[in-house]
Amino acid sequence: MRRIRIEDIGSPEDQLVKLRKEDLARLPPPYDKPEMEPDLKEPRSDWREKYATDLDGYIAIDIPWKPKTKEEEEKLVNRFLEGLGKLLSKEGNWTFLQPLLLSLDYCAKCQTCNEACPIYVMSGRQEIYRPTYRSEVLRRIWRRYLTTGGKLFGKFVSGDIELNAKTILRLGELAYRCTLCRRCTQTCPIGVDNGLITHEIRKLFSSELGIAPKALHELGTVQQLKVGSSTGLTPDGFKNIVEFMEDMIKEKLGKNIKIPVDEKGADILLIHNAGEFISWPENPAAFAILFEEAGLSWTLSSEQVAYDAVNYGVWYDDVQLA
Repeated sequence: MRRIRIEDIGSPEDQLVKLRKEDLARLPPPYDKPEMEPDLKEPRSDWREKYATDLDGYIAIDIPWKPKTKEEEEKLVNRFLEGLGKLLSKEGNWTFLQPLLLSLDYCAKCQTCNEACPIYVMSGRQEIYRPTYRSEVLRRIWRRYLTTGGKLFGKFVSGDIELNAKTILRLGELAYRCTLCRRCTQTCPIGVDNGLITHEIRKLFSSELGIAPKALHELGTVQQLKVGSSTGLTPDGFKNIVEFMEDMIKEKLGKNIKIPVDEKGADILLIHNAGEFISWPENPAAFAILFEEAGLSWTLSSEQVAYDAVNYGVWYDDVQLA
């Protein structure tokens, strides 16, 4: 397995890391049979042209955002630096500035957090997936390009790194090789929050560059603002699903259970996210069966905030969260 250094993030090669199935951690039984694991494939040529496959050949940001000319590359770099400056200013990021600066300043680089990261461990311990890798990339860019010492003395202050289009493309994808579980933060002996740094990188790309996965942004928070639900589920659609749940209970158990909706004076308001009603209606139906048998006073609500208690903005953008 090739050892990747921090400064390699900006290397000119088409793909920084090529994953191999034999390097990945084995799945537990009964999924540990070789034939059950699909082979890893190289990205198609048309994908390489449109999407940022430059990190590991896979994409989380499923929108075409690769610059095609030198002018577009320079514009991307300048906008990134401008956004990073805002991210590290009180006016631009008053919500998380203090913990972000503390985490950027005080990491001891002990790497204690690495073994707590499920993505790093399951990848076969690929260097680019350790929690401190993306944090150190951002840390070096900040010190090299936005501090007085870095501007005067370069890598002697910041460590070696080159900010170019490849660096930005890979850092954007790398921010989504993390579940934001923050086990790394819990493990860190001094509380450095690499999960927060990853979140702030996502925020920079979304709010300043307009770059975010379609499922989170266009089909997530934007759709929720337009329709009231990240899934596009309307109140009438919700009521139709409730009727389907009643029919399902009747078919499977032979019970006629009327699921209450907008019942005034109920003791319990049951709130699910819309994905449960759309993809797993048996889950809220199970609550209906239990509550009916227990004789409880309860209700669902047809108001959108009550049947879709989800806000995907928490994962990538404070503005979309608000």
